[in-house]
Amino acid sequence: MAILSPKISTKELVPLCRSLATSYDAGIPIVKALTLVSGQSKGRKSREAMRRMSEAIQRGATLGGAAREQHKALPPFFIELMSSGEKGG
Repeated sequence: MAILSPKISTKELVPLCRSLATSYDAGIPIVKALTLVSGQSKGRKSREAMRRMSEAIQRGATLGGAAREQHKALPPFFIELMSSGEKGG
């Protein structure tokens, strides 16, 4: 990502993805996992994106839909990863 890009960098997303995967493997519900990952995130953008995704899911959005709502902060590959993971299990 460029220095002035509004998107969260890949370097920042890698630990988030690992934490989400570990939470999933441990059987932690996605809303709780997103909240936990949000609290662990070092970047303000990623913290806010994860928090907003958790809130969207609580309101009834799908995981893919919640990720799509954060398209200004999340890179397209992350959004599609969330959506395909939700569909594929």
